[in-house]
Amino acid sequence: MRVSLTRTRVIAALSPRPLAKARCFGAIASGPRSRAAKQADGAVVVGGGLAGLAAAAALTKVAGVKHVTVLERSSAAAFGDEQAGAAAQLGPNGLRALRFFGGEPTLAAVRSAGTELAGTAIHPAGGAATMLIPDSAQADTGLPQVMVRWGVLRAALANLLPEGGVVTGAGSDIAGYLLAGGGAVPASASGAPVAFDMGGRQAAIAAPLLVAADGLRSTFRPILLAGVENVQELGGAEAAVGGVVKDGGRTNIKAVVRQPLPPGFAARHTHAYFSPGGGLAVFAGPAGDGWTYWAMSIADGVAAPLLAAASPGRNLRAAQLSVFNQFASSLGCSEHGTQLLTNLISSEGNAAQFAADLIGATDPARILLQRSEEAIAVGPSLSGGGGHVVLVGDAAHGMSPAYGQAANFAMEDAAVLARCVRDAESLAEALQAYGEERVARCREMTARSAERAAKAMRGEMAEDVSKWIFEWDIDQHRQD
Repeated sequence: MRVSLTRTRVIAALSPRPLAKARCFGAIASGPRSRAAKQADGAVVVGGGLAGLAAAAALTKVAGVKHVTVLERSSAAAFGDEQAGAAAQLGPNGLRALRFFGGEPTLAAVRSAGTELAGTAIHPAGGAATMLIPDSAQADTGLPQVMVRWGVLRAALANLLPEGGVVTGAGSDIAGYLLAGGGAVPASASGAPVAFDMGGRQAAIAAPLLVAADGLRSTFRPILLAGVENVQELGGAEAAVGGVVKDGGRTNIKAVVRQPLPPGFAARHTHAYFSPGGGLAVFAGPAGDGWTYWAMSIADGVAAPLLAAASPGRNLRAAQLSVFNQFASSLGCSEHGTQLLTNLISSEGNAAQFAADLIGATDPARILLQRSEEAIAVGPSLSGGGGHVVLVGDAAHGMSPAYGQAANFAMEDAAVLARCVRDAESLAEALQAYGEERVARCREMTARSAERAAKAMRGEMAEDVSKWIFEWDIDQHRQD
């Protein structure tokens, strides 16, 4: 996993480029900047998803860090596609964090673009009556839960950055980092800056702070845990990443579609169906005016027959779940694959038919397939590289989707990181404080998510810890 770009091309990639429709709104940090913020000037964020954009926006607006650059490997056209991805469900904790670094205008824009949820409808198997469970978030906290399209939320975060803050077509295949103390990349006043590993050649542009927002299968998490600078020192990228990620035994399929929920369905509610034994879970919910989010979670034992139908004549066993990835393209991007999914749901009876109808109306090219994976552990540290590299989002704490907190915790990470940089005397001190605060909360969240997911697979009810999740606030320096 070595960077294949030449040094000249990297220099060009890191030069500012305007981002389509980029604009700034929300409060800009004012007043004297902390020493940590000054040391972080010129920070580079690897990954232009929700976590990376949120971190860049928060560092810019809250901490006053100057010249933050986000490297996003997708093309400019793909990055600007507001129909990309599926949806995110932001609760009061995520919305508070968003307001902290984006201001009231950003919060209002996201709430307006999404749907403020009133509750959850459970559709039991066997024809029993639908159960309506009210959502108490608004009454308890003053903020609702909001379902919003992923691409729209990403655009709102990108709009918080100055023009040229996001560089597309860059940041892929980075093997790690180098701590540069001289030569082509001179040391900064605060210590050794971070330079990208360019397959043995040092990049000509260094960053005093590298924010790794490159997802669950992050390049940076395993090398920080091992105290090295490059995945090659751990036997290559596949071995390094595989050692910190565990398989959840399920495949998740999701999308958003320009179609409302069926007539008669409870408005502003998410809708869920769980098959007896938990082999199949189906979800749907409103994600803004006229848009509906749907998702399926298929256990391995249920997926194997589906794959056999996708490839007649092949002997597919549940233990060979890597096969599912090989068929992901055909299942997710073809009418045949869509039909297989709708047939699977229809076999469950009328209780889940709402999801089959939504899938049938979805452009197959917009359907996302993801293996259910999560981090083996969180921490013990979220930073390294002599206090110059830090993890955010799934790179820091990829967790089970059982509570749907990935986007919320990415917003929390950004807010806490920016607050720590704003208030600290040194960048190293800021990253240490950020890690201590986030590891404690994320470990508890991952444990509770794993417990909920395990019980759901067995068809058991799990404790609802939503109130504990939603109580988080940026002004709390630690969770009790």
